[in-house]
Amino acid sequence: MRLLNAILFLLLSNYSFAWDCAGMYQNVEKFCSASQNQCIGLAGCIERRTKCNFNHKASSNCEQINHCMESYETEIDELVGRSRNAFHTFCNYNWSDQHEQCENQNEAYDMVTMFCPGRMRLVSDRDKEFNCEGPKKTLRRYIAKCNEVLNDYKNKCGYHAQAVPEYYGKCKELEMNVPTPDSGHAAHAEVNDSDRGEIKPVIANSESDSNVVSADKK
Repeated sequence: MRLLNAILFLLLSNYSFAWDCAGMYQNVEKFCSASQNQCIGLAGCIERRTKCNFNHKASSNCEQINHCMESYETEIDELVGRSRNAFHTFCNYNWSDQHEQCENQNEAYDMVTMFCPGRMRLVSDRDKEFNCEGPKKTLRRYIAKCNEVLNDYKNKCGYHAQAVPEYYGKCKELEMNVPTPDSGHAAHAEVNDSDRGEIKPVIANSESDSNVVSADKK
C-alpha cells in the first residue's frame, strides 16, 4: 500500500509540475512574442530612416521627410498588395521650434510609433537624434524580460521544457545603425528575418500586432 501511495504521489506531483511548465511556456510565448514585435518595429524604423535620409535639423526638410515616408509606404503597398488602413498612416512630421528639428509628433503611443524615426511626443523612449535609438532602448527592455522568463522556464522545467524558437530573445537590428543624414537615398536593403521568425516588418499589420504586451507587466 505504501508503495502504491508513493507511486501515486510521484505521478500527481509530476502532473502538477508539467502543468506549471505549460503555464510558464505560455508566459515565455507572451513576452518573447512581444519582443519580436518590437524587433519588427525597429527594423521598420531603420528601413524608413535609411530610405528617407534627409537632415532632420533643417526645417525645409520636414516636408520632404513626410513626402518620402508616404512614398515609401505606397511602394510597399504596391509591392505586397497591402490595403492601407489607419495603422500605416501615423508618421506625422512637423518642425519643432522648441527642439529645432523635425519630429514625428503623433500623439498616440502604440505599435505605429515604433515604425517612425524621430518620435518625440508622449513617448518615454524618445528618438531625439532621428536614428532609431529610441526604439532600440524600448526593445532592450522587452528582450531583457523575454530572456528572464525564458531562462527561468528552462532552469525550472528541465526535460519538461518545450523547444522554443531560436530567435526568441534576439534581434540583429540592435547592432545596426542608420546612415548619417543626406548620405544618399539608395533603395532599402532586403531584411533577413532569421532572428525574427517568419514575419516581414514591411507588411506587419494592426491585427497581428494587437496582442503586444508591455515588458513592464508581470
